[in-house]
Amino acid sequence: MGCFYSLKGFASSFFERSSLGKRIKNLIVEEEKKKEGENERLLTDLCECYLLLHNEFKSINKTMTKVCVSCLLKEAANKDESEKKQKEVEMALFALSTVRYRGKGKIVHLNEIKEIILYHQEHRHLTQIAYQSDWQFLIKRFVFDESLEGVIVNELHFVREASKGLEKLMKHEDWKKKQKEAKKEKGIGKEPEEEHMMMKWLFVIGRYLTMCKLWNEESVLLVYSIVRLLRAARDINMNMSECCVNILYGTVMNRTMKIEGILKE
Repeated sequence: MGCFYSLKGFASSFFERSSLGKRIKNLIVEEEKKKEGENERLLTDLCECYLLLHNEFKSINKTMTKVCVSCLLKEAANKDESEKKQKEVEMALFALSTVRYRGKGKIVHLNEIKEIILYHQEHRHLTQIAYQSDWQFLIKRFVFDESLEGVIVNELHFVREASKGLEKLMKHEDWKKKQKEAKKEKGIGKEPEEEHMMMKWLFVIGRYLTMCKLWNEESVLLVYSIVRLLRAARDINMNMSECCVNILYGTVMNRTMKIEGILKE
């Protein structure tokens, strides 16, 4: 249920007030108090359930955030490349990508997030959705800590990685065909996987371009990728097209790029 809500963009408004929500919170508190390592798998599963079922647009209280984020980052830092372990890492990062912080202050767990991204850039061991989720978790913090800009742009090369991710998805042979078939069939669950991954990238890219003030040659490549996606999607996916247009508009309003530069691309 949590995966479905998060991947499809729904909000489970009543989870916090439900008996299920209260029960999961109590179980997390109970498990966290036990000796470390006694049942880490159960605690991890509970934290994932809680974050994925929680309404992404509402903040979680500090205690629950601290417990869940610490637990899931530990899971996500596992470098075992077996299929089973990578699925667990993917799920942990996907759940973390839904966390919403409020308030100012130094970003917590920055070193852990950086390490996961840098290790993947060297070894390319994460799945696409896991890698996107890690970026999403980091860039959501950016709105409260502008000092992250240099880390995101110069150390972790977000622009290069996001451009590469979008271009790879656009080159996927069947994505346009799947889009047209989904458009004919309609209904929840008919959208191709590539669409969800592209929309996740666009969400993260939009956050970055509408807030970041640093601009370099790599940034132009990112704008070019969005323009290409807009051209490819405009006849088959209105939501994706609108998202691309809004990102370009936000980029101009942020004054990161002059309108002449976007028109040139």
